[in-house]
Amino acid sequence: MFSYIAPGAKQYRANLHSHTNLSDGTLTPEQMVQAYQEKSYSILAITDHEAPYDHTALSTDDFLMLTGYEAYIRPSPTCEFDLFKPEIHLNLLAKDPHNTAIIGWDPNFCKYMPLEVAEHQREHKGDLGPGNTAGNISSGLLIRPGPADISSPTTTPAGPWRPRKTP
Repeated sequence: MFSYIAPGAKQYRANLHSHTNLSDGTLTPEQMVQAYQEKSYSILAITDHEAPYDHTALSTDDFLMLTGYEAYIRPSPTCEFDLFKPEIHLNLLAKDPHNTAIIGWDPNFCKYMPLEVAEHQREHKGDLGPGNTAGNISSGLLIRPGPADISSPTTTPAGPWRPRKTP
């Protein structure tokens, strides 16, 4: 019988897709950490929209913060939302916890991070936008789909979203 998790292996509660008040969430990163620790989580990735920040200073011996952000690809060259056109959301998690590079930099896709920070204080790598011809995303980031419609809180376990009960 095939098993994804070895019997008796240590397991961790983790959320790899969350938003703070740095994008469209309501709590600060510090409040998010406290809320998740109160719900017995061990790992949290704050993946604010188009805003990579290094939150590793909030890690402790028993709580790991991952650096990441949520990127999206829209067919509009000005990043306009269209209910009738496809849209792709990606959670990007950094292998290096201090990597805050922006993949697919385009000022039209920079709604939440102050433009001055995004343009001059972040490294730009690759292009994921509609004009991408190079296909260069070799930044050292792990790319994972972010199924926001399945179980991704936009607030915290203390807000309207509740973590699933573990068996």
